Amino acid sequence: EGMVAYNTYSSSKLINDTTGVSGIFVSGDFHVKYSFNRFMPTSAKWFDPYLTGGLGVTYRTVRDNPLNPSVNLGFGMNFWLTKRWGLQLQTVGKLALVNDIYNSNADYIQHSAGIVYRMQPLKKPFKQGKAQYKWVHGKQRYKRKNTG
Repeated sequence: EGMVAYNTYSSSKLINDTTGVSGIFVSGDFHVKYSFNRFMPTSAKWFDPYLTGGLGVTYRTVRDNPLNPSVNLGFGMNFWLTKRWGLQLQTVGKLALVNDIYNSNADYIQHSAGIVYRMQPLKKPFKQGKAQYKWVHGKQRYKRKNTG
């Protein structure tokens, strides 16, 4: 999964225990998911809870060091409205990869809601272990005449 988030800071809002600060926030993340949907009863396949984790990077103009990479862990759920389309709710904790990793004000939690599309699985062009073209391994249909 790939995600991009963009937000602006308003000077009237409280940001890190401070007001009067304005700026922008941009983050990009790549995650893998483990879905628990296969453990759900057939009647509840519309509900798809999952765990997620991955790497990301965040750019915030309100920080002294504005660019921070992060390790991300979270959970979420998809609500499938059709076979392919659904709604997603997710919460991800982002642990910034900085010098003081455990006591950093660069760590944060991000909540998100979105629309998801389930892609069709790729079809294999031919079956593994079987010849793609029958004529390659078929019987010979002609015999060479002996002229000697």
